[in-house]
Amino acid sequence: MRLALLLLLALVACGDDSNPPPDGEVTLRLEVEPAIVVAEDGANGAALATAWIDDVRGGPIAVRVDRWWLSSGRAAEVDAEGVIRSTGRAGGTVRVFAELQLADGRTARGEGLFRVEVKRNVLVSPGAAPALVRVLDETPVNDDPIVGPQILAPLDGALMPSDVAAPEVHWDATAPGDTVRVRVLGDGVEVRGHLVHEGPGFPDAWTIDAASWALVTESVTAPGLRPPPDVDASPGAVRIVVERFDRGAGVGVRGAPRDFSVAGGALHGALAYWEVQTDPATSHLARLDLREGTVETLGVPSRDCSGCHAVSADGARVAATLDLETSAFFAMDGTNEVALDRLYDAFAFAPDGARVLASYREDPGTWPADDSRLALLDGTGATIAATGLPTEVAASPVFSPSGDRVAWVRGGSDHPDGTDAATAIVVQSFSSDTFGDPQVLHEGSALDDAPEAGVTDARPSFGPAGELLAFAHGNASGSRSDTTSAIYVARTSDGTVRRLERGMGPEGSTAAFWPVFLPVQTTELRGRRLQWLVFYSRAPHGNDRVGTRAHTPRQLWMMAIDPDAFDEGDPSHAPFRITGQSARHHAMAAQWIAGACSEDTCTTSAECCAGTCVEGACVAPECTAVGTECLGVGCCGDAVCDPQTALCTPEVR
Repeated sequence: MRLALLLLLALVACGDDSNPPPDGEVTLRLEVEPAIVVAEDGANGAALATAWIDDVRGGPIAVRVDRWWLSSGRAAEVDAEGVIRSTGRAGGTVRVFAELQLADGRTARGEGLFRVEVKRNVLVSPGAAPALVRVLDETPVNDDPIVGPQILAPLDGALMPSDVAAPEVHWDATAPGDTVRVRVLGDGVEVRGHLVHEGPGFPDAWTIDAASWALVTESVTAPGLRPPPDVDASPGAVRIVVERFDRGAGVGVRGAPRDFSVAGGALHGALAYWEVQTDPATSHLARLDLREGTVETLGVPSRDCSGCHAVSADGARVAATLDLETSAFFAMDGTNEVALDRLYDAFAFAPDGARVLASYREDPGTWPADDSRLALLDGTGATIAATGLPTEVAASPVFSPSGDRVAWVRGGSDHPDGTDAATAIVVQSFSSDTFGDPQVLHEGSALDDAPEAGVTDARPSFGPAGELLAFAHGNASGSRSDTTSAIYVARTSDGTVRRLERGMGPEGSTAAFWPVFLPVQTTELRGRRLQWLVFYSRAPHGNDRVGTRAHTPRQLWMMAIDPDAFDEGDPSHAPFRITGQSARHHAMAAQWIAGACSEDTCTTSAECCAGTCVEGACVAPECTAVGTECLGVGCCGDAVCDPQTALCTPEVR
């Protein structure tokens, strides 16, 4: 951090003489004193910006400029006199600009840099007194990756969207009387959680509080808080460090850090999933709010089974199998039930909701289970006679986001217990109730030598742009304790397959099931695309006290996929467990519920449709991302506005 700051100050002091200003412009030299503005626990700092210009007699003189402005309003504000005040909402490297019209008609402009560093202390445990902050600050801490606390969650290298709830931080066991300090660090921001081990029930975990998480995400995702290209800094980088202070030791010990990242893009939505409790045995459909990290039971009635469900693209309707005899359509609140004329095992809504592709078994009461077939339904549940509808054994249907293609599994059954038959992923075009010629995208037998073994492909899901299709492969399509499964993506243009090794996590490479692409693609700075995939896994999460390591129920995880990295190999990033679900119950079969971004009020910038949250209101973007329209706001980073296309494009040097 110190080296980066020295580089920043050197850039301010030296400028770039190899690129002189054009004729008619004069360069202002800007200084900010102090160069680092500190805000801690609500006490905001201030600095003064001064503009200097070379006098005709040779010496620099301070001048009053016509206008001051900053690259970001999240971290600081500047007034007409050049007084800079931190906001306390974010930290990072800020560019300050000034402009002055000279008497001879020329324009003088300048740019400088300063940093805002925000610190927040949180007393997490009831026994953590305010004086503890000062005591720990004055206690020396030794680095020891062996003896120090071992961080168990989140996973190293995980990538999260900007509008999901804070992750749970877990570490290995401490002893009664120990004090723990958890430090969450980003560029220009540090949050420190203080916990005291007061005996049985101490979790050795901390779910970062919402206010602290907002401070971190605001700091590491703001385009206007990026340092210049000359300074090496990873966008969105977050580091967690856990320090333990043994009772009476007089010195602390710090374990190895854990690094992950927050993307700039937001999802704006929730998940509907099947929650199963084993003791007492019960199940229901639940809604998990991704931003808040909260769960509520949906109004869809639960009888013996609610796992075979689908949600319409607008989030208004649910199709569900309620027991082993009944299927129905509902409004999301459980009203307006429309009973269907037969039992269906799986559903897929077309994007416009006017059609539903569903799988059924001719005699659902037989065992072994009958093979599945497909039916096309209208919005009322009535069967439609469709041209080209598959008549062979077919299961697990899904529509593409544009609605012009469908995919399904050839072979086997969508019975709740699944199938271990040899299956394949098939894709067809679809238009006006007409299916095109079926094309086999992938055969399950092609992966019989994979680590998870088996010949069963299952649960296809199209990516948001349609160029990728995810599926599970293993020794069966279900998720019993003896089932092994892994997740792959296939390129729909040629069937090339990639195993999502990173995306399943180091302990989940044969325990990952039912992938579901979210219909949301986020665009990062410099045009990088990210697609987001939810799946459930038996991989352990965190410790064995409040985590799942002791009993490994099925849990919902999310991974980021970079579709433009497909040619290079595995395009996935390490996953994160979605905050809010119970660590004691099974969580399976996630379905997307579209949400809405905010046009006006907000708490964090991630809530805003396009822009930044300033004092509770959504404002215009700080900069325009590559590949989007130049809406009167400067392009982010090194990008320039192309006058031919009115799009921000990477600058060609």
